[in-house]
Amino acid sequence: GGSEKSRNKMNLFRHTASVVHPVLAVPRSPILLAHGLMGFDTMSLGLIALDYWRGVKKHLEGAGATVYISRVPPTSGIDTRAKILHNTVQEIYQKHQQRVNIVAHSMGGLDSRYAISMLDAHKEIGSLTTIGTPHRGTAFADWSWTIPGSRVLEAILRTSGIRTEAFFQLTTTHLAEFNKTVVDHDNVRYYSIGCAKARNEIRLSFRIPYDIILREEGQNDGLVSVLSSQWGYFFNMYEADHLDQIGWTRRWDCLQMYSDISGFLAQQGH
Repeated sequence: GGSEKSRNKMNLFRHTASVVHPVLAVPRSPILLAHGLMGFDTMSLGLIALDYWRGVKKHLEGAGATVYISRVPPTSGIDTRAKILHNTVQEIYQKHQQRVNIVAHSMGGLDSRYAISMLDAHKEIGSLTTIGTPHRGTAFADWSWTIPGSRVLEAILRTSGIRTEAFFQLTTTHLAEFNKTVVDHDNVRYYSIGCAKARNEIRLSFRIPYDIILREEGQNDGLVSVLSSQWGYFFNMYEADHLDQIGWTRRWDCLQMYSDISGFLAQQGH
């Protein structure tokens, strides 16, 4: 028995092994990795090529999965990002004639939900698995808009040609309205993963948002609370921060998590 909160606590440090286990099963249908805010597929920095999903595509493909990576405008609004994501989904569907399994990080989960519900992408998407997605917004986004000068900064960014819609769309107020309009579709299976870390384990750049979210929403990954990340069937929780989830660390191996997701999708018949 026990409460859901106590079960979550027991679950929190379940996957901490540094050894990556092989992917035991892969879904029959293609996987599309959908990135979050400020995301990309691969970025070139001089001679260095930087992947958003570090090692994930190669890891899953090595086990026999068909994997694609989306690319949407990094800071545009959800509706704009969702249209471009939907175009990618349609291309994959037309090529394979199989409904796509989206595995989305952070804001990518909101783009995907919008595409499914508002753009009829439910015809081409079989499942959506979200990792660290702020389905109910984040207290840090709320706080960011209260800082003196935040509106001035927004105006400067807009004048510079940088889109800023995404930042406001992550507030708890906006997401409350979003969730009333963007309703889950019966044709799609929704799964989610949450992450959290102890404060002394969180990277320094996340300490301020971590404390703000901890006070307002409870345990979190430095940008998104466990509570906000739950959507559909919440099937696992990991000890990781928001960037650990896509492999931006040497302290935690995210590939175990993607092995788990792949096996879970296969088990569910996708």
